[in-house]
Amino acid sequence: MQAASLSVEKLSVGYGNRPVLRNLDIAPIPAGTVAAIVGPNGAGKSPLLRAIAGLLPADGSISFNGENLLTLHPQSRAAYLGFMPQSVPRGVGLSVIEGVIGAIKVGHVPGSIQNVREQAVAVLRRLGIEQLAMES
Repeated sequence: MQAASLSVEKLSVGYGNRPVLRNLDIAPIPAGTVAAIVGPNGAGKSPLLRAIAGLLPADGSISFNGENLLTLHPQSRAAYLGFMPQSVPRGVGLSVIEGVIGAIKVGHVPGSIQNVREQAVAVLRRLGIEQLAMES
């Protein structure tokens, strides 16, 4: 079985009638690869991530393991990925442990919420920041 990968083909995305990205292609990024999206302000980094997450309408293809994410119902897409914005809306605050739990749940770690919480604490412990678990 071939390892999962993420690829983008001929992606166009924008805000309303204002295009931001046109016909963007990104070669397949193999599973386990660390990739960075870099560029100046206004280059389209955030719209790209929002399009991948299904938060902005887009044309083209965003494929994960051969499945075009753009054609999936939002609930089905959520089985493949999650999106954690750089900042959350006013009045919403996540603790460090809640952020880690969110990341673990996106990775489909099986088990009860207690099991996932223990795994999140283990991640914080490995990073040496367990004391920050309840910080916002």
